[in-house]
Amino acid sequence: REVRIATGIRHRNVASIFPLEVVNDCYLYATEFCDGETVAARTMRSGCLETLEALNIAQQIAAGLEAASSAGILHGNITPDNVMVLEEDDELSVKVLGLALPARGTLEGLSPAPAEADFRSPEEIAGKTCDVRSGIYSLGALLYLMEAGLEKYEQFRARSMGDETIKLFRDEEDLSYRVSMVVRRAVCQNPKERIATFAELVDAIDQARITPEPPEIEGIAVSPPIEAATGALVLAEGPHRAAR
Repeated sequence: REVRIATGIRHRNVASIFPLEVVNDCYLYATEFCDGETVAARTMRSGCLETLEALNIAQQIAAGLEAASSAGILHGNITPDNVMVLEEDDELSVKVLGLALPARGTLEGLSPAPAEADFRSPEEIAGKTCDVRSGIYSLGALLYLMEAGLEKYEQFRARSMGDETIKLFRDEEDLSYRVSMVVRRAVCQNPKERIATFAELVDAIDQARITPEPPEIEGIAVSPPIEAATGALVLAEGPHRAAR
């Protein structure tokens, strides 16, 4: 049923599915050829992606998944292996792959992300019912990986799977302000607290892309008080000199 629905989805950010035939109860289909590199390969090659590039890729993924969701299909495996990035004339375009695969299905022959880079939502790991908000979590986690890199993502993942009292986001933030705006609303442990649809996620990324990074606050150096030989504090001379 999902394969038949997937063949009817035509969106610039979804690799198209083409029906072939049924042989011995197996449904054969073809997938649009996408000549690019997976997000996994692109991130591993660069270490991490620039803020606007990561947001651009995430927004295109969300747009494609919104089209699939509107047609009644939930992508069961939103990972960097199942997203292809194509680049032409310095323009990036994204194709979501694996739309007709069963949940947790994967495409053979692509550059796999390390096993530690899990993108499943807490409810999926717990074996609970998943809906579109589980996909929102996975895409938020993928956005974290793209900007922060694998090592920091693994640390974040360990925190998110640990004791609920552990602070999920560290004070020394791994993410830029703009990416953090989106991720914090997407990877909430409670599904009800997350962004509810991919369309809303597209809008949230739009807002983040035009939001300026807050200026860095530089510390002001303060000289320690100078003590006289007698131990008394020497006061600075000035127009309002204090009485000695």
